[in-house]
Amino acid sequence: MKKIFVISIIIQFSLPLFAQKANYCGADEMAKELFDSHPHLQQLMINRRAELKAFTQQYVSGRAGRNIDSLLIIPVVFHLIHTYGAETISDAQILSGLKVMNWNFRKQNPDTSTIVPAFKSIAADCEIEFRLASIDPDGNCTSGINRIA
Repeated sequence: MKKIFVISIIIQFSLPLFAQKANYCGADEMAKELFDSHPHLQQLMINRRAELKAFTQQYVSGRAGRNIDSLLIIPVVFHLIHTYGAETISDAQILSGLKVMNWNFRKQNPDTSTIVPAFKSIAADCEIEFRLASIDPDGNCTSGINRIA
């Protein structure tokens, strides 16, 4: 009995030694490393962010007088990083996911009857629709699906 107790204590205290950090993302460390080795890129990134902010402010101010009942269409691009293996997904899967997302944003999904009563009064059609982009930032045609091997 004593041996079982001792073994269970040892196992209990040794398990945390094998734990891994969940959901770790090294993006910040990689960005710092990149900017340390190429300082000019940091200023380029700051300039790009300023351009995006100015564009967004101009876009929003241009839509200030839009009809409240009009649908806001947001073009999206899916970037699929793969190695030609089972991890890649088909265009049909992407379109299916986009369809479900649009159903949810437009409150057209079939399970709206199961909304928790406390949230029924605030559930709404957001009048937002996501569509695959048809033009890239350079003005070229695109399918909205970018596969990167």
